[in-house]
Amino acid sequence: MGNNPILTINPVTVSHSGDYKCRTARRLNLEEEFYSNSVKLRVLKGRPSPVLTVQSRWRQFCTGERVTLLCQFESGAADWSYYWYQDSQETQRYQTEHNRQTGSVLSLSVVTPSHSGLYWCRTGRGNEVYHSQYSNAIQLQVSDPPETRVTLLPPRRQLFTGDNVTLICDVGNYSTGWRYSWYKDSTQSPALHGGDTAGTRYTVHSAALSHSGQYWCRVGREDASFHLNYSQPVSLQVTELFLGVHITAQPSETVWEGETLTLHCAAQLKNSAHKLQYRYVREGRVVKSSWEDTYTIKVRQGDEGKYHCEAEAAGKGIYSTSNDVEITVTERPKPAVTQEPAWERLYFGEPVTLRCGLSVDFPRLEYLWFKDRLGSPVTNTSDRSVDGNILRISSVLRSDRGQYRCLVQRGQPAQSTHPSDPFLLNVSDLFSRVTLLVSPGGSVQEGEPVNLTCDAETSEYVHPLVLYSFFRDGELLSERSGSALYPIDTLNQTLTGSYSCAAETPHGFQKNSTGVTITLAVFP
Repeated sequence: MGNNPILTINPVTVSHSGDYKCRTARRLNLEEEFYSNSVKLRVLKGRPSPVLTVQSRWRQFCTGERVTLLCQFESGAADWSYYWYQDSQETQRYQTEHNRQTGSVLSLSVVTPSHSGLYWCRTGRGNEVYHSQYSNAIQLQVSDPPETRVTLLPPRRQLFTGDNVTLICDVGNYSTGWRYSWYKDSTQSPALHGGDTAGTRYTVHSAALSHSGQYWCRVGREDASFHLNYSQPVSLQVTELFLGVHITAQPSETVWEGETLTLHCAAQLKNSAHKLQYRYVREGRVVKSSWEDTYTIKVRQGDEGKYHCEAEAAGKGIYSTSNDVEITVTERPKPAVTQEPAWERLYFGEPVTLRCGLSVDFPRLEYLWFKDRLGSPVTNTSDRSVDGNILRISSVLRSDRGQYRCLVQRGQPAQSTHPSDPFLLNVSDLFSRVTLLVSPGGSVQEGEPVNLTCDAETSEYVHPLVLYSFFRDGELLSERSGSALYPIDTLNQTLTGSYSCAAETPHGFQKNSTGVTITLAVFP
């Protein structure tokens, strides 16, 4: 082969693949030969093709980001140079050297829109540069950073406790390669959803008052190499859905055994669109769950205790609790009738008041009065009036005498007490008899004096102040208070006629005498 220690094969082909070694020998003694070690030559068919990749999952970049391109191919030689092209394979833009671990890296530390375009790489080596094929092409797109926007779904900022709301972070067409972080009240606070790469949405489930505040979204690359600006803050204001819940008891908190008790749960809401479910709780145990705001029972002694109600907004899990009411169950009461004034006997014309009373005070009561039998209640007349638990008779008559009872009712439908025991209203005539006495008699000589005396006998040993009235032929002659005497000094023909008198008490009770005829005596 000659004395040249260098073997040049140009051009090389696949057939030149194999193991090569060289031999040396001395000129004087060709028998002394020495062989080198063996070298394997591997000739690949065709030019090698490098592979171009981007060290990220995304192809859209923002101004200011770092972009790393990696050019690799299978050859293990370390003396390759790497050539980089942008938009055209005619003009080389960059050159890098081989890295044993990675191939070769092109690092664009701060990209601008001018870095947008198609990129290729290829390799070369040797003095007379032998080039590989061009790599695959990669498209890079670089533009100014998008504005980060936050929108609400549904689009309202006034929320009530229990509402759901979703905040959506939008960066336009930059859809991949981002990590979304959410902040509340301050961008310096810990992220609400840091590390959630699917976190374009932040949902508040069943909002509470503590969810009120300002919210920001910040978008950064998954590898934290680059961040966009914070979004503008969005404010959420969460208000209590319930203004209040109040429970009331009808007819009252003290009920009679066997009476109908109705508990009413009144809930005030700031948003009346919600359907409410009600729970009625006795001594910590739910006794009824219903869509109705009332709970009705016929009470027994075992129904006593503390009750409250809860109103819940359907489907939200938000509820509010009412005040407590203490329910007391008593025996059905029996009223009693009393009389004012408390005289055993009343006389015609006197006023009287009957009062119906209960030992326990109950609200919203209706009183019924009955005379002699339970049937039709006593009604108002000119001399008799019913006002609540009071029956007033301004001037008693004999017809007012009798047995009186009262009954108390309340609620709807009406619930009644036991009727009272009968109370006797005893009415008597004050005057047992009224007589007109004539002295000297009914036949009197003309010119003679005559004394008329109105004699009123009382039923009891009482001496009321009496008004005496005297009449002749039905016409009033005189009214005398406390004096029963009416004198006629001189009788004449014009003064004869039928005389009578009447006795009247200050209360207006009056009794009349029968008539007495006075004539002039006729002498034979």
